Amino acid sequence: MNDVTSRHRKLSERLYVRTESEHQIWTTGTWSGDYETSVGNYIVSIKANVKEFDEVDYGIVISDKKHTEIDRFWDEEISEPDVKPSVGDFRNHYALMKDLYRKAQRQTSGADKALESILNELDEL
Repeated sequence: MNDVTSRHRKLSERLYVRTESEHQIWTTGTWSGDYETSVGNYIVSIKANVKEFDEVDYGIVISDKKHTEIDRFWDEEISEPDVKPSVGDFRNHYALMKDLYRKAQRQTSGADKALESILNELDEL
């Protein structure tokens, strides 16, 4: 494993932890189906790429504030069968990035807040 792969893994793991704890706020990205968040002077985006047979790859793109791409990596580049993420209970980094994408999507759409509000309303009936 090279140093860049290690840092890409660490970035995906830290984004996951911060998103899980609601410290990282995601917004709708520039492109449909992309979600982005600001980290310092940079924009970090997560995207899904549907391939043939409905297989999905998840990618993270780092851009400057003008949306000029600086770095990019995909789950398949950082996932190895014998390397589990250091956070969560994931079998590989593909599973972590898939869950990170889903969390960013739900946060952006307001799905979790709506669900919580509806459950609270139902509890009061």
